[in-house]
Amino acid sequence: MQDEVSGGVYHKISCLDFPEFVIPQEETDTLYLAPISTAATADFGVEMGSYGLHTYLSMDESLQNPCVCQGTSCGYATGKMLSG
Repeated sequence: MQDEVSGGVYHKISCLDFPEFVIPQEETDTLYLAPISTAATADFGVEMGSYGLHTYLSMDESLQNPCVCQGTSCGYATGKMLSG
């Protein structure tokens, strides 16, 4: 999940204790949202760049490199902003 204002990505959502194996839609324990993290934000940016690369791989090769560069630089810049 990405924050609309900062662009940061929340680290995870989970229960306080790891439950027995339960599929997500059947989880009944209270869920807690972990704060936005630099690692999650940078990872998300790189993943989106990679996704763009693979999406345009069969369509328009001229868009491959910009996708990777933009995804990587956005992830890095947001992560750097969040870390201090």
